[in-house]
Amino acid sequence: MAGLNRMFPLGELARGDGRFNRPWSWHLKPGSVRMVDASIEFCDGLPSHVESDLDYWVDIVGQYCLWSAEIVAWVDEPRIYISSPHQYFSGMIVVG
Repeated sequence: MAGLNRMFPLGELARGDGRFNRPWSWHLKPGSVRMVDASIEFCDGLPSHVESDLDYWVDIVGQYCLWSAEIVAWVDEPRIYISSPHQYFSGMIVVG
């Protein structure tokens, strides 16, 4: 799947790092994350945008999608490894 599609993660936002999203003070609720090929532009942004206006993102937008993310590896475990061309994000989102 690596590089074969343009799907990206979309999930509900929650406060706190969720014990897996450091150094950010927010995370995506693991049970809500799914890979999609389209979403509204309203949820797209950099992780630093969410961090700098956390109340707005959590209380108003409610979800986060990183359009520039891409699958770079797929493993047998329920995890999707993603990266972004933005220096502010590179990591793993656990799905499932």
